[in-house]
Amino acid sequence: MTRGERLTLGGMTLAVLGLVVGGFLLFFKPVEEEVRTDVSLEARKNPFLAAERFLEAGGIPTERARGRGTLEELPPPDRVLFLTAPLADLGKSERDELAAWLRAGGHLVTEAFLLWDPEEQASGDPFLDGFGIRLHRHGDAGSVCEEESDGGSLAALPGSRPAMEVGFSPRFYLEDAAGAADGRVTTLCGPHLLTRPVDEGRLTVLSDTGFWRNDRIGSGDHALLLWRMMTLTDPAGVRFLAHVDMPGLPLLLWEKAPEAVLSGAALLLFALWAAYNRFGPPLAAPGSGPRRSLVEHLDALGAFHHRHGQPERLLEPLRRRLHARLEGRMAPWRHWDRSRRLAWLAEHSGLEETALERALYRTPDSDGELLETIQTLQTLGRHL
Repeated sequence: MTRGERLTLGGMTLAVLGLVVGGFLLFFKPVEEEVRTDVSLEARKNPFLAAERFLEAGGIPTERARGRGTLEELPPPDRVLFLTAPLADLGKSERDELAAWLRAGGHLVTEAFLLWDPEEQASGDPFLDGFGIRLHRHGDAGSVCEEESDGGSLAALPGSRPAMEVGFSPRFYLEDAAGAADGRVTTLCGPHLLTRPVDEGRLTVLSDTGFWRNDRIGSGDHALLLWRMMTLTDPAGVRFLAHVDMPGLPLLLWEKAPEAVLSGAALLLFALWAAYNRFGPPLAAPGSGPRRSLVEHLDALGAFHHRHGQPERLLEPLRRRLHARLEGRMAPWRHWDRSRRLAWLAEHSGLEETALERALYRTPDSDGELLETIQTLQTLGRHL
């Protein structure tokens, strides 16, 4: 193919591709279509994802503590901390740090989780108790406050219209025992939101925050109330914190069950003592002690064969070797009867015929007889 043919082929190819692209753009146009899909994985993990996106769309930056959140590093005081977990597990030092952050200008928005106990004069949440905010529950069965709320709420907040449609749970309500609240949202069942200044900062407490979750924030005035709450202090951002820092397992066990910890420690000490304490002199290492004598070996071997009913297996090699030596020295030995053999052996060895007969022809009945038989055969072998 010449150069001109290649150029012609390339030009035709480009022309065809141009026609295809041009025809596609001419006859097909992009169309936007809204398709409802299942809830995303991020939304399932973060129930306040829609609230975060709503604030970001309004120009308020948000951040979320991943995993188990911690209060060790609080945000700057010009930000809002939205806490959706109880503060009851905080230690005294953490409570003091959070209170100092509030007084320095921080704004804490949280939910009251523990009910006020009139007898104990406490709720189990020392942080909220210290600011005089208490959570109560309506206990009258069949009352209007035990049923679903109609959503009608009266708001006394800066920049908010008096009537708002917010789906608070009617069973719970708040009490401002300190009388310091300068803003509130109430229904026929009582206050459900209280906000109060804390020096330069602000504390806002709600009886529940379920209406700000992903599936409910789009209803009524839920999003509007969220915006009003977060903009009470003109914040530079909002941090969402779903969990507070929990104490470690050892510290939690010591605080909740010190008796069990002490019992376990004592049991461990006794177990170590029982495992490592030894009585009497230590055993010598294998091979480091004195070696056994031949008689001791024979005694142990005889005891083994006697226990297993096999003393003949020990005596048979000795007897066979002794007979072989005698046949080699005396040709008529194999033709002699037992009495003549015993008489000849007694004459030349100095041993008694009864001992020789027991050693050559009988089966020992005990360990002692077995040892004696072996010694007699060895003595007889030395004399021959």
